[in-house]
Amino acid sequence: MKNNYYDPMFYICTEEMPFTIRIETNVKESVDPKALFDAAEEALVRYPYFKITVIRDGEELIARPNPKPIAVYPGPDVYALGSEQVNGHLFAISYEEKRICFYISHVITDGGGFFPFLKTLLYLYFCRRSGKALDPAGIRLPSEPFYPDELGNPFPEEAMKKAFPIGKAKSGPFFRLRDGGYVKDHERTVYRFRLDEAAVMRVNKTSDGSPSSLFSSLMARAVWKLHPENHLDIVSAVSFNLRPGLGNKNSYRMLSSAILLRYPEKLKDADVTRLCTCSRGMVTVQSQPENVLYLAEQKKNWLESMENLTLSEKKAMVGKAALADAVGNTFSVSYVGKVGLGSLEEHIESMYNLTDGSTYETVFIEVASVGGQFDIAFLQGFSSDVYYRAFLEELRALGLAVTEDTCGPMGTAEMVLPE
Repeated sequence: MKNNYYDPMFYICTEEMPFTIRIETNVKESVDPKALFDAAEEALVRYPYFKITVIRDGEELIARPNPKPIAVYPGPDVYALGSEQVNGHLFAISYEEKRICFYISHVITDGGGFFPFLKTLLYLYFCRRSGKALDPAGIRLPSEPFYPDELGNPFPEEAMKKAFPIGKAKSGPFFRLRDGGYVKDHERTVYRFRLDEAAVMRVNKTSDGSPSSLFSSLMARAVWKLHPENHLDIVSAVSFNLRPGLGNKNSYRMLSSAILLRYPEKLKDADVTRLCTCSRGMVTVQSQPENVLYLAEQKKNWLESMENLTLSEKKAMVGKAALADAVGNTFSVSYVGKVGLGSLEEHIESMYNLTDGSTYETVFIEVASVGGQFDIAFLQGFSSDVYYRAFLEELRALGLAVTEDTCGPMGTAEMVLPE
């Protein structure tokens, strides 16, 4: 069976980059396992496209419904998605004490597609856990029908064919962290910390910034100070939601890309305001709907060009290209905006988003907005804390108080796929 070009391309996943997401939700009361399992199964009635497994069909890997119970298990272990331990599912849940971890394949979805489901699941869980009905404002309930643009092909193909780019990121050599002398292993590590959201937004207001542009600018400054001998550009890959440009805001599919912010050496001594202003300009040019449509058309043509390749050839070609694209920058920043947890926030202490898609030999700064705080996961594909400490110094230099949380192995899931 031939896959549609917009279906999950599972052969992207490699050992270096399994391409999975882990959402750590620290709650204020000890976890009730039965309530959590029941909430997950009920939520999946509304979101059946997340209750799937993968089969091999000829030279394709195809998603199919999985009737087996979802895996909700205790302890710190992280089982591979698609494995027997999680009943072959590409979504699983672990818990211990007051922490719930949600794991899902990033090939299927992204933050924009996953968080509506996660909000529904947590709403159902907290209703069961508290024994009372919470305010459902902003929550999709299990009884609600699908949105018109939630399923199917999310791409407007006729518009894609006519699209022509009106601006693109500059290309050329850039500085890679792996060449800086501090990346000496491949031990994927996460450092968690919190910032007061109001304080960050006050800094943004005075420096013409946004969370993504501010954190990109500060990380660029940190890299410049650690490597004063470097003359190459610093490149930040900022996560970008394609849905607005495609006109399909409710699609659950993986529709995130990256905008490349390029900082040349001439900006090394620029203040934060100038860096933020430059960043926002680059975002404005690259995020135009015409560019989104053109990008989608190029991706479609590229994937369809591999139609007659064997599965092993597809894995080799796409996996290699995906890894090269993921680390084709100095570092990455992702801020998905306010998730809008509503009545759920009173039950949640913190929430950290962890993605292994762009951490191999580089850094990925994941930012979540929860309960008046920015919960930030500083993800990296190595163990040295040099870049993390340098980034915190830049934050503190702006008067931002940093509350450091835990650190350790990243804990994202591996993937098991049919051979």
